[in-house]
Amino acid sequence: MRSARHVLSLLMFVGAAVLAQPAAAGAQTFEFGVQVGLAVTSMPHAGQVFDQVVGLQSSESSSRLGLAGGGYIRFPLTPTLGFEPGALYVMKGVELTERSGKGTVDVRIHYLDVPLLVRWRIPLGSDYTSNVFAGPSFGIKLGSSGKLEGPGGSIEANVDPAIKSLDVGLAFGLGIVRQQYLFEGRFTAGLTDVASTSFPHDDSLRNKTFLLLVGMKLP
Repeated sequence: MRSARHVLSLLMFVGAAVLAQPAAAGAQTFEFGVQVGLAVTSMPHAGQVFDQVVGLQSSESSSRLGLAGGGYIRFPLTPTLGFEPGALYVMKGVELTERSGKGTVDVRIHYLDVPLLVRWRIPLGSDYTSNVFAGPSFGIKLGSSGKLEGPGGSIEANVDPAIKSLDVGLAFGLGIVRQQYLFEGRFTAGLTDVASTSFPHDDSLRNKTFLLLVGMKLP
C-alpha cells in the first residue's frame, strides 16, 4: 500500500507541474478520454515460482489473453507534444503446463497500471493523426487468482503471496486518431522482478504486456 501511495502522489505532482507550465496556458486545452481492449500477457520463467505454490514441476509457459480498460488525460506541451498520465485496469497472467500430464496452472494477476507517457502527434491529413509515445508505467496489484486444472479436477492455488504489490515497466507504442476515435497498440516491458523473495528463483519474473486498445475522446 505504501508503494501505491507513492505512485499516486507522483502522478498528482507531475500533473500539477504540467498544468503550471506556460505552454499549456495558451489557446490549447487538455483532453481526456476512455479506452478499452485486449491484453496479451506473458511472464517468462514463471514456473520457478508458481511450481513452488502448487508443488508440481512445469515444462513450459504460455501467454494469457485478458481485458483492459480505463482512461487518460492529456496536457499539451507544444502543438505536437503532450504529457499523458492514465489509469488502466489490466488483466495479466500466465499459463503453465505441468509435466507428466498433471494438467495446467492458470494464473491471473489484476493490476491498476498508471502510465506516464509523452506523446508526439504526426498529422496524416485532414481526418487522421498518427502518434508515437513512450514513458514509465507503474502497476499496482489489485488481486490475483490461481487454479490447477488436472486429471482429478480443479484446485484453487493461492498465488497472491508469490507476487509483489508493485510492477514497474516501460511502455511504448503508436496509435491512429480519426476525429474523436482512437486506435492504439502498446507494449509494456517489465523492468522489475515481481516475484516475492519468499519464493527462491534464479531468474527475474517480469511482466510483458501487449495491449490493443480502442477509445474515444470525450467532450
